[in-house]
Amino acid sequence: MAIKNRVQLTTGRDFGDLLDSIEVPGAHRVELLTDLGAVGSVRGALTAADHNKTFLVPALTTGAQNVFLPAPSADLLGVTYKFVAVGTAGQVFTVETDVTATKVIAVKPDGGGDNTAIAQGYNSIGLKAVAVIGTSFRVTMISTTAAHCWIASEVVEGLAAGTGCIDLA
Repeated sequence: MAIKNRVQLTTGRDFGDLLDSIEVPGAHRVELLTDLGAVGSVRGALTAADHNKTFLVPALTTGAQNVFLPAPSADLLGVTYKFVAVGTAGQVFTVETDVTATKVIAVKPDGGGDNTAIAQGYNSIGLKAVAVIGTSFRVTMISTTAAHCWIASEVVEGLAAGTGCIDLA
């Protein structure tokens, strides 16, 4: 039972109750996505309830698979999701915006020690079929303006050359 106010701290509750009452948003929130074995969405669209969740992307057997980001909303500013390959992708996996007008601002390693420039917004970010274990990225809603609603960060290419795993489209 969570402690709601200071008075409750002095009513004989022990330290264990206090620790149990501390909520850490997003702590230990991990979801292993399931391979569909076909083209399509691996789960329903992401929501505020998925905030700070890490999604583990397994090896995919057949067809491009995806998940959709929520539409721009003031209530969702700051919502963030992380995606990590836990095996060689095998198929393309993308995180798609709700509509083509909504964009993800992103950069990715270019293989020469630099990043590509943010010259445009993208409708998706994801993993190419060659993406290996550890390839990952985070997306965060930074604006309600569709043209720059989402930003990708913590982009990690799993291949030694530092290029070829992240898909921007």
